[in-house]
Order: sequence, then structure tokens, then C-alpha cells
Amino acid sequence: QIVHITIATESGEAVVEPLLGNLRDAINRARDPLQKVILGNFQRRYFHLKANLLIDEAYLWADVESAVQIALKNAFAFEKRNFAQPVTAAEIMDLIHNQKGLIAVDLDELHIVDEDGNPVGDLLSSVLSAETARWNTTETEILPAELLIVNPAGITLTKMKKA
Repeated sequence: QIVHITIATESGEAVVEPLLGNLRDAINRARDPLQKVILGNFQRRYFHLKANLLIDEAYLWADVESAVQIALKNAFAFEKRNFAQPVTAAEIMDLIHNQKGLIAVDLDELHIVDEDGNPVGDLLSSVLSAETARWNTTETEILPAELLIVNPAGITLTKMKKA
């Protein structure tokens, strides 16, 4: 049996030498020598979203749009998320609805993107899954836990017209 520990720096970067070696040495000194322990950096995964917002006429579009952008970037930043924590459409909608000046939200896109920014899977998913550390039988290696965060450049907000 293997114990895999997924790691990251406090700022959300990969742990590199000499910190990685120091951490490995400290764990090796404290662990049961019969228990194999492997350290692995997390895998950052980005998601994009597109939403139409209907705002109260008493508010300025620029102010509401800015508040929503800031709320999304803060809520879905590295510091606020956990390894393997999913992102849900309901969570996004709730966060947006709680900003001042919002009347309605229509979520048009919510999807994970690959390293090149291309959508992975459906454009509108109700749940974006993130994986825990797991064994890859094809490559015979442990894959790291994933962390889903919003790509700040991947937030598209448009003003909805009243019917």
C-alpha cells in the first residue's frame, strides 16, 4: 500500500527543491519505514464560464459586472478551493445572484479547459469534477489530485435585455 500526499506552496505553485527534498526528508524521518510515501504536486485545472446578467436599472452595468468578476475570481481562487473539490453551476449562480443589483442570471457556459484554453466536455455542465490522486494503470503511475480554479480571462459576462 502506498500513501500519496498531494502538495502545493501557499501561493499555489509547485513545490520544488530544496523545499521538496526537505519535506520528503522530514516525512521519511517520521513515518513507519514499512509504509511507502510519495509526494506529488497538484494539477491545476482551469474552468471558463459565460453568463447573461439582468440588472436592476438603479445600478450601473460596469459596477455590477466588476462586482461579479471580483466575486468569481475570489471565490474560485487557489486559496479558497480544495484538492478534488468540484465546481457546480448552482454554486456559480448563487454567488452571482448574491451581488447587488442582480435581478436574474442565465448561465450559458460552464466547462473545464485544456492547457490551450479549449473546452473539455460539454460547454454547459451542472458539475465540473476534479479528481483525487489516483493510480493510472496505463502509465503505472500515480496521478496528482486536481484543483479547479477559474481562469480570470475565461469569465464572460453579458448584459441581458429586459423582455
